[in-house]
Amino acid sequence: MMFICLLQVRAEDPDTARHSAIRYSLTGQFADQGYFTINEVSGDIFVTKKLDGDKPNGRSVWNFNVLAHDEPGSGQSLTGYAIVRANPKDINDNAPIFDRNRLTGRVHEHTDGGMIQLSWSWNHFLMLISE
Repeated sequence: MMFICLLQVRAEDPDTARHSAIRYSLTGQFADQGYFTINEVSGDIFVTKKLDGDKPNGRSVWNFNVLAHDEPGSGQSLTGYAIVRANPKDINDNAPIFDRNRLTGRVHEHTDGGMIQLSWSWNHFLMLISE
């Protein structure tokens, strides 16, 4: 499966006398749920699941943390972090919907043809339908 590269992060170790290899990792709710992954060497962050910006299942902002570890595994490793906020661009991917529980109408029996008056209880609107 091919993932989309969201961005590349890069941290620098200001300890110039120590040539340490920096390794990257992700933490946070959406990283832990598998929406994002990172290449621990390059810092490339990938989107691994569809990000939906629309409620109720989606969200307009997806936050997670990037950790940079110097001298990993040495027992002297220090960690820096950055917060990443991904904002999915909204696309027209949802059709308009009606709440079926709110669209109950009444038509009087024996109504003459040509004009039907229909009222429903959705915000007290009145709709006239002509034939």
